[in-house]
Amino acid sequence: MKEGNNTRRSLVMGAGALALAPRLAFSQDKYPSRPVEFIVPWGAGGGADQLARRTGKLLEGDLKVSVPVVNVPGATGNTGMAKLLAAAPDGYSISIMTWDTYALLATTPSTRWSLKDIIPVALMIKQPSAFMTAANGNLKTWADVEREAGTLLHELGFPAVHLPDDVPDDDYDLCLLADVIEHVGDVVAFLESMQRYRFRQLVVATPNAFRLRNFLSRGELINTDHRYWFSPYTLCKVLADAGYAPQRVELCHSDYVSGKGALLARVLDALPKYRDTLIVTASR
Repeated sequence: MKEGNNTRRSLVMGAGALALAPRLAFSQDKYPSRPVEFIVPWGAGGGADQLARRTGKLLEGDLKVSVPVVNVPGATGNTGMAKLLAAAPDGYSISIMTWDTYALLATTPSTRWSLKDIIPVALMIKQPSAFMTAANGNLKTWADVEREAGTLLHELGFPAVHLPDDVPDDDYDLCLLADVIEHVGDVVAFLESMQRYRFRQLVVATPNAFRLRNFLSRGELINTDHRYWFSPYTLCKVLADAGYAPQRVELCHSDYVSGKGALLARVLDALPKYRDTLIVTASR
């Protein structure tokens, strides 16, 4: 990630990552020369609060200044984020950030901040999530969950629903993996496992590593759940390693609707390498 400018605020993301302000505008004073405020955008007693208090104690030993924890709950972390962004970008305000707050960028268009306003510094916690149901409910096992999900999808109008472990007897013209492989830990093994399904062609769509937006921003513009970037060569390589024969490579632009997107599309017509999405069609 490239270094940002001194107008961006500090951020520490816990259960996510830890971040500090970039290129702090230090004066003649040695940093830190006063307490560093540690903002927790959740109430006291929760996981984010406990993480901040423990981390704050460790930071006090290293920084030789106090690191008071300030709880600012509300709006799924947005209230605490507002306090962070209102502070001076001088390194004296840091914050825990959890994925709940991150998710607002995708689900809540009215969110008034973006990833350009903050800089991740460190991953603080990695932990599994839990799936819980009422003790007196119908879901007792994971098989019950899969059954109910299949029933719901049928009710919503999906005629053919197959669970991950099912191998249908039907023959298919193609299998579409759209925005999937960048999330997978072992891409080759995953693609090999798809061979058990009976289809003639595999179509894989994934963000293009060379997309123009990455060069125009100060860092990678990426979904934080992604593990990999793919170029035309690397995607064809993993497909070949998994036993497929790449047949066609295409690069697509994703926004033809907005005025800015339509204008950019004209530029990318001459520079297709920098389009947003990479699509490779491969045969068995």
